Amino acid sequence: MPGPFTYTSLIEEQTRRVQLENLNEQTAANRATALRGFLKANHLGIDDVIGDEMRMKYPEALETYLNDLVAQGRSNKSITNTRSAMARWRESVVEYDTQQALSTGENTPFCQALQSLLEGKAIKTVAREAGVPPDMLRGWCLGKIPRSSSTRYIIRLESHFGLERNTLLSLTGAKATEGKAQLGGPPRKNEYNEKVALLAKTPYLVKPEEDSLLRLQWREYLVYKTAAVPKLKRTKKGKWRFSPCPLSPPTEANWFEFLDGKEIASARMNWSRTAGYLGYLSTPLENNGIGLPVAVAMNFAWLAIPDYLESYLDWMHSRMGKRNRSVNHFLALIASLVRPRFGYLRQKPELQKTLPEEFHSEPWESICDRQLELTECLVTAYASEIEASRDSFAPIREIVEMEQPLYAIADMIQRMKGDRPIGQPRRESIWARDILLVKLLVSNPLRRRNLAHLTWRADNSGDLYQRVDKSWWVRIAKNKFKNRMGAAGDNIYDCQVHPSAWLDIERYIFKYRPTLLRSPTDLVFLTKSSHGVSHRPWTGLSARVQELTSKYLPRSSGIGAHAFRHIVATAILKADGGDYKTAALVLNDRIQTVERNYSGVRSSDGASRMARLLEGPFSKM
Repeated sequence: MPGPFTYTSLIEEQTRRVQLENLNEQTAANRATALRGFLKANHLGIDDVIGDEMRMKYPEALETYLNDLVAQGRSNKSITNTRSAMARWRESVVEYDTQQALSTGENTPFCQALQSLLEGKAIKTVAREAGVPPDMLRGWCLGKIPRSSSTRYIIRLESHFGLERNTLLSLTGAKATEGKAQLGGPPRKNEYNEKVALLAKTPYLVKPEEDSLLRLQWREYLVYKTAAVPKLKRTKKGKWRFSPCPLSPPTEANWFEFLDGKEIASARMNWSRTAGYLGYLSTPLENNGIGLPVAVAMNFAWLAIPDYLESYLDWMHSRMGKRNRSVNHFLALIASLVRPRFGYLRQKPELQKTLPEEFHSEPWESICDRQLELTECLVTAYASEIEASRDSFAPIREIVEMEQPLYAIADMIQRMKGDRPIGQPRRESIWARDILLVKLLVSNPLRRRNLAHLTWRADNSGDLYQRVDKSWWVRIAKNKFKNRMGAAGDNIYDCQVHPSAWLDIERYIFKYRPTLLRSPTDLVFLTKSSHGVSHRPWTGLSARVQELTSKYLPRSSGIGAHAFRHIVATAILKADGGDYKTAALVLNDRIQTVERNYSGVRSSDGASRMARLLEGPFSKM
């Protein structure tokens, strides 16, 4: 009979490897030191028989040890080295258990863990949902040893069951990996994203230099659009406001969104339309452009000239393969610039002299009249051709078609919880932050700017606050919403966070957020700052959501923060008793807007109700 498998046995085996396999003596000594620290932290001795603390309960035992090191003030590098050293001991235990199982004909640790996970579940169903070949999964359950080429499928199973990364993989004896799991298999293709990626390889938007005429003209236009009382006439609804929730600092890449360092949210899309048209004018003839010299094309006054407008829209049609709604938006911009009385360009006849001489003879008023008439004609002519360039529901189609879409998000959150980075303090803080972020996106589906600017203060004066009954609420001023002139202006946003997120709020705010804090700030969501120690609103919030969903949602290439508004609204409308009013209140939007954007969700209600009412006759068919 072999002797008991003790920690002394482990160390003796390592000594043998130093003598016979040229294991570095210093490496061996470091590993032995780590093991003794692990035993001390878990109240074990060197002669104790190895138990669950190195098997099923290893993550908890390791966390106990590493938390002890954190309390001792050990550096992050030291803790990382200790984790690595303990991983080698863990591998040795798995190797021993596997050899014992094979020699006695029993199930290996990997097989036992897999059978435990699959208890009460159909292998074929789990295989399909996780993206693992059914025969492969069935073979593993019968005791087959996974091949090294099967690593990616084991990682998918870990993600499917919400296990910490490498939990199952380590039981096979394979080396741990940091590779990304494609949960459920490769993500489905997104035709719109692929199209955009292809078009991005041939950019055409103009990029004016800092001292160019176009930059000066754009600045003057922004002054006109934001001034309380502009020098030129402007319609009552023609004023642009400075963003109450700015995200990005001004840079050379986004200069067109800012005036004197203040962000103007409406400027981005309007500049994109302007730069696109001027870019077409400077596109070479061989690429079907107009072929104007770049210096000549970079002039805001071209937007009043009707000569090239229709050819530009045809060029865009050829480029995109369809006429999308951006055509009407662009024509609306042109019309607003040349309309009588209030048109900005119409009120700037001096700009005519900045154009080539061939455009100097016709009166400026006449040019603007022709341009306005052309825009009206084109809107009418294209009315039957306009179609959406992309389906905003396409990336979440599988989710919104579920009987209850929020089950997919609940499943995602469970996977995130299982992937807790034990013993890595900073990563664990980020993990707690991310779980709260996803839960808030479901409970209070705000736009990304509002979430990035969300505040918390100890005196409960922030946006996120706790009431006397210990419930958590989000309260945001009307002027911080994008649609302040719509639903946000009708209702005060003071909404309770769903109770399922209260513990996550308290855990993050009081335990983990302080570890991410680099300087005084009341922002809720903290991230690594690229500007020294100062914190800024989280610019990459939506990108982080896309990263998380690509990892934890099955067959997803990732969805942004805004997609959660679609998912939540759809979930409300699909629930028993769900209605447009409830969805509108949750989204802080008007009922008409929700009805327009989510009409497809309820389009089958009539058929479903008919099926229930006429179940008897239909059953006889």
